[in-house]
Amino acid sequence: MPTKSLQTILYRELSKAKAKEVLINITPLFRELVNYGSNALIRCATSLRGEIDDNLAALAIYRLILEMIDAFEVLISESCPIPTIPLLRCVFEALLSLDYLFEEKSTYTIRSLSWFACDYHKRIELYKSFLPSTQQGKLLKTSIQKDKGIHVYPNPPEDQVNKAIDNLSNHLLNPKFNSIELEFLNRKKRVEWYSLFGGPRNIQQLSEHLHRNAQYDLLYRYWSNIVHAQELSLLLVKTADNATGIKGIRDSASIVEVSRLAATFMVDATRSFVLHFRPDEDYAQYYNKEIRPLFISLMEQSG
Repeated sequence: MPTKSLQTILYRELSKAKAKEVLINITPLFRELVNYGSNALIRCATSLRGEIDDNLAALAIYRLILEMIDAFEVLISESCPIPTIPLLRCVFEALLSLDYLFEEKSTYTIRSLSWFACDYHKRIELYKSFLPSTQQGKLLKTSIQKDKGIHVYPNPPEDQVNKAIDNLSNHLLNPKFNSIELEFLNRKKRVEWYSLFGGPRNIQQLSEHLHRNAQYDLLYRYWSNIVHAQELSLLLVKTADNATGIKGIRDSASIVEVSRLAATFMVDATRSFVLHFRPDEDYAQYYNKEIRPLFISLMEQSG
């Protein structure tokens, strides 16, 4: 007979019922944000200035944000606000990337190509690990032998792997990547794309550079504790008689808080994305008509 949940800890129907009133204005807001974003992504993709490689970074990053915010709405609709935190952490990093790409017109192309090249280099390293004769392949074999969960990992056919590596490597031979490839050659270890050409060395420095210091210190650090499974506050709660108990799963208490952050990030990302690719598009008019009333309602909501 299937196991029933212990309802003092996990009462799905009750959690969703408690969240329903809170979500009346929140769910329509996120549906609108994502719906508009899906259209904006295609409008911008078909309005590109310059070569496609020069713009792949922004398109990929914005699409990732859209997918994360869409998943965010699915989770809060089921009264699952805590599991949205890894999504928010991802969206914050993606928003930093967009900010850095769009910071100055003079650096947009080289930063976009740096993102592109870094992605290719990481994929080449991954593919090399599927070749037993390479150093990467030998390291992977050793790690599999030591892993307690994975004992066998079938490698793809070597000819296909070599072909994929050659395709990526040949693309990076394009002269427009020359200065970026030189940067990679001069680095002793793998770096993030935004670190090239004297850029910030890590997410903290990137946040500071983009004037999102407090968001990093107050939000990202806390979210990292949760992502790394080191946050005691998610376990314990004070009961009505001031005793200590285990916090229930699907606690709707933080839905408003996480929704404010997610909506702010999504609005920021869409505004900068649309203004970069379609500067003549009147995003402000759309925002004031469709988003602002719902956004204000969310900001004024108790929670």
